[in-house]
Amino acid sequence: MAAYYYLQRVMMDKAQRFATVAQKVVMTDPRLDENNRRPLATFASNAANQMATQANEQAMSTIAKQAGLLFFFRSDCHFCEAQAPLLTVLEQRFGFKIYPVSLDGKPMPSGFYKQFRSDIGQAKALGVMSTPALFLMKPPNEILPIAQGVVSLDDLTSRVLLSAKNAGWISDRLFSTARGVTDSTFLIPEAGTLTEPVMNDPGRLVEALRAQPVLP
Repeated sequence: MAAYYYLQRVMMDKAQRFATVAQKVVMTDPRLDENNRRPLATFASNAANQMATQANEQAMSTIAKQAGLLFFFRSDCHFCEAQAPLLTVLEQRFGFKIYPVSLDGKPMPSGFYKQFRSDIGQAKALGVMSTPALFLMKPPNEILPIAQGVVSLDDLTSRVLLSAKNAGWISDRLFSTARGVTDSTFLIPEAGTLTEPVMNDPGRLVEALRAQPVLP
């Protein structure tokens, strides 16, 4: 029994030493310190959250000035009824224009979006397989898929932001701030850098990674 507890003590001490060394390594290398991307202290994290909220509002309003949301629905779709009120939030909060399209040519029983258009092939062209289906539409001809199936307001906002960022409608900096992180950089090794000899030598591996440029 004593041998078991001695071995347990050894493992605990090794774990503690590893944690201490790991903290030192991270603190002395800004590429490894996650605190550079998002503050870990509570007061700073709260400030980051406030900045994220403001940036989120700014980003969504910026997107709303450029694009609207295509909303495909069916009159017998219960999930469409659940999605519609969330779209009105985007209208009222950010100024999004919603373009409702009925797949069966009938209105929603709840009375949402009475001024709709009937589908005349748009759904097939965009690959709509289920409702509700949402697409970002920017004149004259940019259309980005957002979701097929009901999504929460937070998820919808995140998807709109990501799609707009990938399309270049908002800046990377604004997108990062809206997510609550700083305009971070990414350590992505160039092709051919991490060869087998390098991967098998911890010292060479660290040197190779430190020599890599960080990508914005």
